[in-house]
Formats: sequence, structure tokens, C-alpha cells
Amino acid sequence: MSFSQAFEFDDVTTFNNQNQNNPTAEADSIPKEQQQQQQQPKSSSINSNNRAMKSSTSTSLTPAELTSMQPHVLHVSTKQRGNGVLRFIRNVPFAYTKIAPDYILGPNRCALFLSFKYHNLHPNYIHRRIAEIKSDYDLRVLLCLVDVDDNASVILYLNKISAVNYLTLVLAWSEEEVARYLETFKAFEGKDASTIQKKKRPLIQNKWQIY
Repeated sequence: MSFSQAFEFDDVTTFNNQNQNNPTAEADSIPKEQQQQQQQPKSSSINSNNRAMKSSTSTSLTPAELTSMQPHVLHVSTKQRGNGVLRFIRNVPFAYTKIAPDYILGPNRCALFLSFKYHNLHPNYIHRRIAEIKSDYDLRVLLCLVDVDDNASVILYLNKISAVNYLTLVLAWSEEEVARYLETFKAFEGKDASTIQKKKRPLIQNKWQIY
């Protein structure tokens, strides 16, 4: 090894030692454009994580949490967008939510909507929807729109399905009637059965008493 080669090697080692002792010197030697490119992916990843957390919290709410946050709101599944029934719902506010049933009527009450025309075209649809809601609700209503003339066999079939899967079958002959049922279920969710029970009249005391 010559003297000049040894001198160059010594300069390289001293330069590396100075950079190790002073890390800011190495950062200053990097152009600002490269530093900005290195910092941009970190900020974008943080923003994407924040958006994912917000979306997960909004869709992970239970029906009880939804109704407790907005007890007066009828929660409608996003799958029901475009349903003609919704234009007749005027007495209670409703909001679209990502939920398994079509409608949430209360903390433990839900409803599935089915038209007879759609059932004749897709007979397996109702079985899939019943499997999706599982047994998470105490009251499960199957709200059907009777929009076909030959409906006797369909009513018998759906009545059997409702009995086997512990559903309450409710039939309506118009979209407006379906909306009235939904409004009534929502408006009376906190009421007991005393409003429809027979009231006992107080006994009229005999005005003529023998003293």
C-alpha cells in the first residue's frame, strides 16, 4: 500500500466517524426533496389508519348502541335504498345504517321486508336473510308486501317459515301500509300492552243504601 492510498483510507474513516458522532450532519447532506418524499408515506399511512379506525367504529355498533344514541330514529339498512316504502315514512325520522336486518325497531327488535313478487323470482332470498340476523333479536318481524293476485300458496309457505324460525309474519297490501306498520312499531317501542288491554270499569256503588 502506498502513502497516498493510506492517506485516502484515513480520510474516509475519519469522515465516517464524524458522521456517526454527529447524525445531523448526515441528515443535512440529504437533499430536502428526498427528505420530503421519505416523510410523505408516513403521514399518508397515518391518515389511512385514522380513516380505517373511524369506519370500523361506525360499523361496529350494536343495535342497542345505535338505539341508545338515537332512540327516536328508525335505522334502515343501506340495502333498502330505493325502496318505495321509505317515501311514505313521514311520522318518524329514519337514517341509513350498515346493519344485518332491513330495519331496527328497537334495541332487541328488527324487521325484514319481503315483497311477494321478489319472493317468486328469488325463493332462496328469505332463507339467506333469516340466517344473517341469526338470533340476535327477541322480536323479529317478517313484513311482507302482498303485490301478487295468486298469493294463497305464498302466504302458506311464508307462514310456515315464520313459525319455524320464530318470526312474526305481518302482511300489507300496499307500500303505504308497510310504512304505517314500521312507524307504529317504532313509535310504540317503549310502550307496554296496557294501551290495548281491556280496561275494567269501576263498579258503580249503589246509591240507595239502607241505613
